[in-house]
Amino acid sequence: MNLLLKTVSFVFLFITYLFPVKAQEKLNFTDTLGRKQGHWIKYDQNKNKLYDGNFKDDVPEGKFVYYMPTGMPWAITIFSQKGKVGYTQHLNNEGKITGEGKYINQQKDSLWKFYDGTGKLKSEESYLNGVKHGRSKVYYGNGKVAEDKTWLNGELDGVCKKYFQSGLLKSYREYVKGMVEGKAQYNYPTGKIYAEGSYKNDVKDGIWSFYNEDGTVQKKITYINGRSKNHEDELIMTKEEEEKLRKQYEQSDENIDGEGKK
Repeated sequence: MNLLLKTVSFVFLFITYLFPVKAQEKLNFTDTLGRKQGHWIKYDQNKNKLYDGNFKDDVPEGKFVYYMPTGMPWAITIFSQKGKVGYTQHLNNEGKITGEGKYINQQKDSLWKFYDGTGKLKSEESYLNGVKHGRSKVYYGNGKVAEDKTWLNGELDGVCKKYFQSGLLKSYREYVKGMVEGKAQYNYPTGKIYAEGSYKNDVKDGIWSFYNEDGTVQKKITYINGRSKNHEDELIMTKEEEEKLRKQYEQSDENIDGEGKK
């Protein structure tokens, strides 16, 4: 009986010793064809961990964690479809998610969401082959939409709207291949129209109407290829109206969380 117990104990100790050794031997293993296999932990020249994950035939598989020099993770990716697809979360220094979405062949694809340091949704962007494609939205801190734009192969294309924090429409413009083309409208914070007209080839073209806040017409200017027919009106517009628009519709965007605005 004692011999049997000693034998069982020996086998148990041998197995518990053998498996860690084998696991250690297979860490950062490369097969005879030079392909990464199994569990890999890669370090930089300063011995800082770069990533921790698994390979099969040199292709990333399953969960990968990528690290900052501080040792904190900056991204977590779940690979599938032989490494072609990667669902990823980007993290800040505190480990909170700042962005999440999908990569296909290492390029952003489909819907991506971005967050501020408190976890609030900051913006949403749609991608195709690594460039913006489809709708994108930017949000104020109160959760209301600040911008709603449409993209086609990386260029603004379609209706683009901006909103005040109250939710009222701030501006409306139409784009074609990155250039303003078609109807445009700018509003007062009350929601009433301040100016409206059309663009052609990225410049004002046709009749533009400007209104007082009570809705009465302030002036009308006819533009041809971005210049008014009456040069005096154009000077007035440049000095007064354009400066007012710039302050009202560009400086107010400083409260918007997101990328630079066009």
